[in-house]
Amino acid sequence: MVLEGRADGSASGFYQRIRIDPARHPVIEWRWRVLQTPGHTDPRVHSRDDSPARVIVAFHGDVKRLDIGERFALALYHALTGDKMPYAIIMYSWASDAPVGTITSNDQTGKIQTIVVGGGIGEWREFRRKAACRRSRHRTPAPKEKAMPRRVSAASTVTPPAES
Repeated sequence: MVLEGRADGSASGFYQRIRIDPARHPVIEWRWRVLQTPGHTDPRVHSRDDSPARVIVAFHGDVKRLDIGERFALALYHALTGDKMPYAIIMYSWASDAPVGTITSNDQTGKIQTIVVGGGIGEWREFRRKAACRRSRHRTPAPKEKAMPRRVSAASTVTPPAES
């Protein structure tokens, strides 16, 4: 699949619901090239939590194992949007000001994490990651849970408007 996203003072994105069997396809691979950035980006700083490129992997899991607050958040999301929020999400993200390997959790839920995988402007960068959800220092599925990839998305987010 080839995807090109362009944004001019806005955002663009694409998502495709697919099931990935980690036993048959244990690795996801992608590459991207960032030509322009929205300025200094850093997922650790709320006001600078933007990225010109990210790959998002959403997971199924056993919702009954979540605490009441997490289950309430999932139910509220469903009530407001009519869509089911994934059990967990990992966003592999480009960042200019955060070191590769930086992991941050969403301020609303630990089930959404951003992992910085690289930066760099103008050059193609290739990435490989395991398809199965893994534990980190944040609240991700416990080893007994079978969190399976549910959705893979690619997004190009806010970029500065072209100068006139």
